[in-house]
Amino acid sequence: MAAYSLAAAFLAGLAGFASPCVLPLIPAYLSYLGGVSAGGSDGGRMRIFANTLAFVLGLAVALSALGFALGALLQYLTGDMLLLASRISGAAIILFGLYILGFVRVGFFDNRHGLQLPQKASLFASLFIGMLFGVVWTPVMGAFLAFVIALAVSSPAEAPLLLFAYACGLGLPFIIAGAFVSQASGFIKKHGKAMAVFDRAMGLLVVLIGALIMLA
Repeated sequence: MAAYSLAAAFLAGLAGFASPCVLPLIPAYLSYLGGVSAGGSDGGRMRIFANTLAFVLGLAVALSALGFALGALLQYLTGDMLLLASRISGAAIILFGLYILGFVRVGFFDNRHGLQLPQKASLFASLFIGMLFGVVWTPVMGAFLAFVIALAVSSPAEAPLLLFAYACGLGLPFIIAGAFVSQASGFIKKHGKAMAVFDRAMGLLVVLIGALIMLA
């Protein structure tokens, strides 16, 4: 099930980017990374792209480190404890899927956990923001990250790869958007509703994966 788990973690990252509470803010966020308007000069677009790369690098480093720490912690669980943890994680994954679909509410994810951004973005600031972004920025992305962590509990040896796959899924759209800032802004405005449908489809997939883990 390793390939399916990695694919699910990658899709969770994509879904976090495409979620309705995140996607509309991306053009303004990219403009902040470049310190210019989204349709600015070539120099401004280069700053956006460079800072976006630093941002995604910080994101990948932080989430991969979380995966290694989680995997190291879980290796101390005995077989029975690991089976119980797997069952609990399966139930938690189903809960996160139902949350994404809007059937249940989770107070922590309903609250905004925003980042306090520096006045001006730099490579170092972008790297630091990337390290925090996937963990604390929005409630819906928190739910997707929690899903991947619960998935890692059911497969401790894959924890680093699962968190890295999530970081890739979340970071890849940022890199594409950072390279094509003006086009990305237009695409987001035009296809926002379609992205919301993808978000719901991901919720269904999360519920299915949780059920498979519980029955395994």
